[in-house]
Amino acid sequence: METLTANEHKVSEIIIGSEKFTVTDKRVIFNHPNNNAFIGINELRGAEMKEMDVKYHRFKPNYQALSPLVGLFWVAVMYVYICTTEPQFGFGDLTPLFLAFFWCIGLLPATLIVFYIIQSMTSYNKRQILVNIIKTDNSFWLNQYYDLTCVDQLRELTATINNAIYE
Repeated sequence: METLTANEHKVSEIIIGSEKFTVTDKRVIFNHPNNNAFIGINELRGAEMKEMDVKYHRFKPNYQALSPLVGLFWVAVMYVYICTTEPQFGFGDLTPLFLAFFWCIGLLPATLIVFYIIQSMTSYNKRQILVNIIKTDNSFWLNQYYDLTCVDQLRELTATINNAIYE
């Protein structure tokens, strides 16, 4: 719960989901269950909202962590394959390990390309609204995506903030 100072008057209170924005004549107060923040009106340049397509991925691998694991997997698979199909090599020889390593150099990029194709096939675009509350030094105080169900509250929020700034 925010506490207003003695010479501060509440202009508007906008609730968007679990977030509550309170605009006063002196500052903007942001209340969320996880964090609370405020900024003075004189520190803000303006507020804007844009409707955008946001890309979401159902399958998003971490390629930096996945590359060594996939490489080790291919080396192990190719080592076992070479040792079991070629009679002159046994499991104790190092030659199949070197051959498996060089085969892995060719198979690793192909496997990662397959993962990338799967990632792009499982991605989808979702229409959302980007709300920016911009400070006077052109950095963002709030830069967040919201669902299309809160368009009216977001319009009211940006209009109230802009009116409070330019009064």
